[in-house]
Amino acid sequence: MATHRSIALVLALLMALLALVPASFAETQEDTVIAVFENGREILQSDADEVVTQINNYYSQYGYDMTSEDLLPIVRQMAMETLLQEYFYADTAAELGLDQFTEEEQADLDALVLSTYEGLISQVYSIFGIEPAEDATPEEQANARETAVAYLDSIGYTYSYVTTTETQNTIYDRVTEALTAHLTVPEDQVMEAFNSHVAEANSSFICPTRYSEPVLVR
Repeated sequence: MATHRSIALVLALLMALLALVPASFAETQEDTVIAVFENGREILQSDADEVVTQINNYYSQYGYDMTSEDLLPIVRQMAMETLLQEYFYADTAAELGLDQFTEEEQADLDALVLSTYEGLISQVYSIFGIEPAEDATPEEQANARETAVAYLDSIGYTYSYVTTTETQNTIYDRVTEALTAHLTVPEDQVMEAFNSHVAEANSSFICPTRYSEPVLVR
């Protein structure tokens, strides 16, 4: 049965297939440290620029141009928040040992990766109308699969990418569950805290066109 992560990958593939928007590249800039965690982990300018490019490409698939000067601070803030979350989850997973898998867990993960990847191949078959007929010869089946795999590779959906994504999502789920297992918070308190956080972020976080001095992330 497809998981929400598998569905997300398929939907992302569909957008790539339908939009076929070429990737843009951030300007070449001096690679500087823009944030430092207390444990010494650094976030580089190139890290943020890469995520900015990914965000711009994502929204361009829906017809939105996020590259204008007035939207650049918003996109850069989104990029920074994405990186902070990514590194927080990675560090917490390592600290709690949640990035390690038993043989059985790894087998389940491998099965999930395979299922997701085969689902992507099926989507390519369907969209391009190249699914082998029931009476197709082994050679015809192999050719169709080779074509689908080549297309997936060309847009970055390699088997390695799917493996990395599913592994990362599984670890994220583990960290989230570990950190929230004993929490019971009324919905009104959640919304109040969320709104307060948004208001505080809007008033205190100023995202320049270019990052300046490194900030210490606590």
